[in-house]
Amino acid sequence: MTNALTFKILEDIAKDLSGDQISFPTFLDITFQVRTALKDENLNVEKLAKLVGAEPLMSAKIIRMANSVALNPSGREVADVKSAIVRVGMEAVRTVSFAVAMEQLLKSKQMQPFAGISERLWGAYGARRSALSCSGEKTGQDQW
Repeated sequence: MTNALTFKILEDIAKDLSGDQISFPTFLDITFQVRTALKDENLNVEKLAKLVGAEPLMSAKIIRMANSVALNPSGREVADVKSAIVRVGMEAVRTVSFAVAMEQLLKSKQMQPFAGISERLWGAYGARRSALSCSGEKTGQDQW
């Protein structure tokens, strides 16, 4: 690999890390393991944190969410996945895991022919969750 190509790759990574949106390829199998584990009523935070911690993009999003003004009015930031999960809750982890999986599928070259329907499906899912959240209804287990 040439120095110019290496520099370009590092430059792109630095740009991604310095921006508001982090977007790296994710391990979909770990994302699905997290979603499966969340169906277990006996799941504890330690086990969930270990699973989530194996997926850097999901970990970063959950920690970012935990440190947001909405969930952290005191301004005391968390830096570890376990503390972030405790702050945001398991339902938020479920939503983030679905979002990460959908984001990666939408960016997949093999899924390009289905991009339009995938985006509409994702929009409908988000609208449903938002409406139920605003109305105070529990969303329960995702049926997807």
